[in-house]
Amino acid sequence: HARGKELIYLVSYQKLQPHFDFISSTKKMNNNKKNPDQKPEMSSSSSSSSSSPKKQTLFILSLIILWYTSNIGVLLLNKFLLSNYGFKFPIFLTMCHMSACAILSYLSIVFLKLVPLQHLKSRSQFMKVATLSVVFCASVVGGNVSLRYLPVSFNQAVGATTPFFTALFAYLMTFKREAWVTYGALVPVVTGVVIASGGEPGFHWFGFIMCISATAARAFKSVLQGILLSSEGEKLNSMNLMLYMSPIAVIALLPVTIVMEPDVMSVTLSLARQHKYMWVLLLVNSIMAYSANLLNFLVTKHTSALTLQVLGNAKGAVAVVISILLFRNPVTVMGIGGYSITVLGVVAYGETKRRIKFQLTKVLSQRLVIRNAVSPRSFMSSTMDTDSLHESSTSKDYSSEHIQVLEGLDPVRKRPGMYIGSTGSRGLHHLVYEILDNAIDEAQAGFASKIDVVLHADGSVSISDDGRGIPTDLHPATRKSSLETVLTVLHAGGKFGGKSSGYSVSGGLHGVGLSVVNALSEALEVIVRRDGMEFQHKYSRGKPITTLTCHVLPPESRGTQGTCIRFWPDKEVFTTAIQFDHNTIAGRIRELAFLNPKVTISLKKEDEDPERDLYSEYFYAGGLTEYVSWLNTDKKPLHDVLGFRKEINGTTVDVALQWCSDAYSDTMLGYANSIRTIDGGTHIEGVKASLTRTLNSLAKKLKVIKEKDISLSGEHVREGLTCIVSVKVPDPEFEGQTKTRLGNPEVRKIVDQSLQEYLTEYLELHPDVLESIISKSLNAYKAALAAKRARELVRSKSILKSSSLPGKLADCSSTDPAVSEIFIVEGDSAGGSAKQGRDRRFQAILPLRGKILNIERKDEAAMYKNEEIQNLILGLGLGVKGEDFNMENLRYHKIIILTDADVDGAHIRTLLLTFFFRYQRALFDAGCIYVGVPPLFKASS
Repeated sequence: HARGKELIYLVSYQKLQPHFDFISSTKKMNNNKKNPDQKPEMSSSSSSSSSSPKKQTLFILSLIILWYTSNIGVLLLNKFLLSNYGFKFPIFLTMCHMSACAILSYLSIVFLKLVPLQHLKSRSQFMKVATLSVVFCASVVGGNVSLRYLPVSFNQAVGATTPFFTALFAYLMTFKREAWVTYGALVPVVTGVVIASGGEPGFHWFGFIMCISATAARAFKSVLQGILLSSEGEKLNSMNLMLYMSPIAVIALLPVTIVMEPDVMSVTLSLARQHKYMWVLLLVNSIMAYSANLLNFLVTKHTSALTLQVLGNAKGAVAVVISILLFRNPVTVMGIGGYSITVLGVVAYGETKRRIKFQLTKVLSQRLVIRNAVSPRSFMSSTMDTDSLHESSTSKDYSSEHIQVLEGLDPVRKRPGMYIGSTGSRGLHHLVYEILDNAIDEAQAGFASKIDVVLHADGSVSISDDGRGIPTDLHPATRKSSLETVLTVLHAGGKFGGKSSGYSVSGGLHGVGLSVVNALSEALEVIVRRDGMEFQHKYSRGKPITTLTCHVLPPESRGTQGTCIRFWPDKEVFTTAIQFDHNTIAGRIRELAFLNPKVTISLKKEDEDPERDLYSEYFYAGGLTEYVSWLNTDKKPLHDVLGFRKEINGTTVDVALQWCSDAYSDTMLGYANSIRTIDGGTHIEGVKASLTRTLNSLAKKLKVIKEKDISLSGEHVREGLTCIVSVKVPDPEFEGQTKTRLGNPEVRKIVDQSLQEYLTEYLELHPDVLESIISKSLNAYKAALAAKRARELVRSKSILKSSSLPGKLADCSSTDPAVSEIFIVEGDSAGGSAKQGRDRRFQAILPLRGKILNIERKDEAAMYKNEEIQNLILGLGLGVKGEDFNMENLRYHKIIILTDADVDGAHIRTLLLTFFFRYQRALFDAGCIYVGVPPLFKASS
């Protein structure tokens, strides 16, 4: 009985809307208050889960109150416009509302940036938004047309059945069914409004059809907007949905307005002349309509479409209360009784959902496990999207049933970023590179000389080569053809090295490139020609959809061989970018043509108009030397391109380099087995280390650098350098499938040694080239040194602007610089005597420690570092040297040098006068510098 009961609760909860409901959240919060010592009904791994229901409840209640307020405000303004002003154009009024929604949403997103702009990711998403707009317009038009044939009370009674239609559409569109007790609670919710609406008699078939259609359209709209806003659906936020929906609604309402309200513009302008505030009311009404629609979306998102319609019926009770309080409308027993039933139905609706959730969590807390079935927690975690319960199920009850085993190509589709880096433009182009690299591997092995790449007009790409062709015979391990094996099995390929490998050097390592492309393609076709036969096979999302077919080639074509692969990227995976960029692929092909001088690679971009097709062919016999020359086309080289190719222990090193006089940064490109290593690696490290050590050693050996204490760093040596290094390694160690960095430690030593030997031999025979390179490097060294000194000078100057007055300064009490004077004296002893004899009202004392720096022979950086100079500048308020002198910043207009009447005193006085003259000469022009003359004799009685 317990197990059966648990299953019922699980199925019931699966059908519930998993997000929050304001009534059930309130009840749950109250229960927690009554039993503070009771354990939580629903376990959670997050410490914040206990407080989140209360916050969520308050948040949703606030949304509902605001939604009610804005809706009632719009209704009152609509009534005022349509009744008092004689404005008889409800459809045009709705079109104004939608126009305001579009404009205000655009301003809120683009200019105010309240929420980030979300782009519609797919055609299906756009169609859902367009359908939402059209259904909304249909509900508006149907409701207004029905009012022409039916009384308002009858219209209101039919509209009260919206929750029934919503429950039906929710089940049909999302396959989520509420509990039967919840459906039962809808009866009083609907019946109460029907009773309260009883009054005027009247019936018309056409009006009834339009009214019931408008009601169904409102229900359909609420369910559809819930799908677009939910985490299980399109994940659009409310403001972005409003941005996309509103313009479509305006366009849909425009022809209806022209047909049904043809005189709207003339009458509106006439009314505007009679009532000067009508436009203001229209504007306020439109803004309130924007708020009401936005809050409608928010309430749907945080509760459910059905809860929204239940609250909509309850809104009538609120409107009745307001009409009684504000407009003194008469009260009827039928109205009060009907809406009382509706309110009781709303409470019952919330109570049924609360009870089901309570029973479910009670069952889960007992940790019942159903034999021979899926565990309850596992079932719950897969069907619910409530974060707290999901965290609970994954952290508290983790068993072997939670371990998933992905087979075949499922891991690729589940986590494509692991294999291609991303699902954006970079990952999309990586698919092309994977197949292109396979063709290059065939060329590096010496079996292919021509590669053709075609960007088709339908969005697909085909890559063909004239290599050996993928084997098609039966594979002994998989019992499938080798062609199907490499296309459908991860880590299946002929590039794992060793004697059984089909390639001595290759860019492919893991045997996943081709199978990854197959897994992430909506469709893939492969054609293999070998042994006088042509084999064809077709796949879709990694699975074969045809059998491997073959036929004999005609006699004139039997000598041809190779592989051609054409694929269409899967739009379900690449949602943000699905168009291949011609320039991006052309750049990669150009690189490969430079790196493989014996291979011709063509690129064709097809267009729907054949005359606009683009075709280019890439072949560079000069290899890397020609590559460097191409990169330095617009620069001024210091010498011819230096280049060499060498093989050590099976690893081939190919390097080309050239310095340019008008370049002030380095360009270093690294390749490993024709794969661009954009993050560098050991081959780049080897080049850098060898360049720095070799050029410093040769420069000192050949006495190009005469200063013994100068040692050029790597940055100085590489300034203006364009260098390309390409290595061919039998067993490369790349980081990840995207292969952005080479990790073989032995490659660094091989590249370092090879480059050192070549540069030493070449530059000793060409000392003029060495001299030009070292001269360029020395200029970089001197520029870096000057920049360092400039930075130190700026930092030193900044100290003067941020520091406080020196501690030795005995300041005066006067704040008027014109009457203030300062005595600069020798040492603390002289300062003590001066302080005793001064008038502290306007005389300040600044003692100096010994002799100050002679700035005549020092640079500015050294001057600003000297403590006594800093004390003088700060104490007097002299500012920064070189800036315009400002008397207002000078703290004393009388600066008196008071030193001893001896040789040392005269020297200090001279140093001070030199400082003031060189630092701020304007002090002399302004008459601010004085010299105190001490007495030579003392007369005593």
